Amino acid sequence: MLKISSTNNIKRFFSASLEKNGVMHGFLARTGGVSLPPFSSLNFDCKGTDPPENIARNTRLLTAGLSLRSGALSNLFTMNQVHAGSVIELIDISDLKKYDADAVITKLDNVPLGILTADCMPVLFYDPVNKAIGAAHAGWKGTLEDISVKTLNAMQRRFGSKAENVLTAFGPYIGPCCYTVGKDLHEKFTAAFGNTANDYFTNKDNCLRLDIGKANSSRLVLNGVRPENIERDAPCTSCETNTFFSYRQENGATGRQLSFIMLIKD
Repeated sequence: MLKISSTNNIKRFFSASLEKNGVMHGFLARTGGVSLPPFSSLNFDCKGTDPPENIARNTRLLTAGLSLRSGALSNLFTMNQVHAGSVIELIDISDLKKYDADAVITKLDNVPLGILTADCMPVLFYDPVNKAIGAAHAGWKGTLEDISVKTLNAMQRRFGSKAENVLTAFGPYIGPCCYTVGKDLHEKFTAAFGNTANDYFTNKDNCLRLDIGKANSSRLVLNGVRPENIERDAPCTSCETNTFFSYRQENGATGRQLSFIMLIKD
């Protein structure tokens, strides 16, 4: 289960194993910022109508709330998340332009990798041996594209990471308690993953429900990640809209919470 810390109403959910390894990271709640409805209040999505100065102020409030040095999040790297399976490597701090992708890996220090979500699942990766990190955006499309495994594979190719050493943590996402889907989605997952896809779905109250957490966890384990190295017990965004943004529960009129991971070097 993720742990929680709170300062000035800014809530950070975090992984005990990543924290133990000294990795700065967090899955943020929606509280403690300055954005107005429907983006209230710690919104980090600059694609909507929330003024950029609000997002800048939210970033400063977060920096102070996490007791980071001034400007620590100035190099925050986020992507144009396109609900696909592309993974990029961030090689140079000067290359912080927006990419169309749903996962990023790096060995750069002091560059936070960010994922923006409002029901989709953020996944953070850390290789404690090679000191490398990754972050992925896993909605149903990204999960179908095997985005978590592709991120793991990219870390293996580029950094020599071994799956059994990699630590992963799942952030808040819409859980199977709320995520009802159609039979067509079950057919797509079966086509991609065979009969194992049945484990990702349940049928309750005559509604088919998808558990993207279980799907990503199962895929990572099948590809060598140790089950005990996957922290996957995260809250449901749709159940807890006072704490998290939920695209489905709020009919699309909402903001995006930030999840991030960063290698710190003084």
